[in-house]
Amino acid sequence: MSKDRLKALKNASKKTKKAESIRQVDDIEEARTNEEISKSENRKILGCFAVRMVMFITLLITFIVSVMCIRYVISLLCDVAQLKLVLIWMYEELKHFIVQYQSVFAIILTLMFGDKIVNKLKEK
Repeated sequence: MSKDRLKALKNASKKTKKAESIRQVDDIEEARTNEEISKSENRKILGCFAVRMVMFITLLITFIVSVMCIRYVISLLCDVAQLKLVLIWMYEELKHFIVQYQSVFAIILTLMFGDKIVNKLKEK
């Protein structure tokens, strides 16, 4: 009987070792899964931080440029001669732009309103 008991103890110890190794494997898999989840959450947090940082920098640059433009316009309004030169320069540039791209404007207007004009002429 002692041999049977010894075999039973060996089998029981083998079963407990198997169960323990299965628990260890499950624990390891669970730890890896938790690690992957935490890495994913960390990437998400870093991504949100990066997006907010870019938005903040863009907002700051926009604010600085706006303040600089407002100061320039105010300085122009205070100096009439400088304002006159800037307005003449802007008028010349606008005139040059319109003359250079007049055909493009005509094509765009024809594409936008050409069918309506033709339909109105056919109705009359």
